[in-house]
Amino acid sequence: MSSGFYFLNSEISNCLFNQTISATGIFLYLIAKNPQVQRKAQEEIDRVVGTSRLPDVNDRPDLPYIEAIYRELLRYEPPLSIGVPHCLVEDDIVNGYFIPKGLSIPRFGND
Repeated sequence: MSSGFYFLNSEISNCLFNQTISATGIFLYLIAKNPQVQRKAQEEIDRVVGTSRLPDVNDRPDLPYIEAIYRELLRYEPPLSIGVPHCLVEDDIVNGYFIPKGLSIPRFGND
């Protein structure tokens, strides 16, 4: 039984590692495509932390722009697609298609 647990644990660790690498890659791509965001983030870090050290967890409340970037990355491309369904609260028309109120729509990834 312990070998099965080890296998499951290693699979979960492997999945989390791959998701972290994926999120890091997406972050690097997006920050390179948006130099104005990178500039503003660097200005906030320099203002709050200075240039003599790296930010740490105690600086987090004073770095709202960095927090917003982090949250936007997780919204833009969630590292784990959990497929939580969304339910329409009113009738809608999307690209000419009628979608009735109450329809449950699964959400997978960034679609």
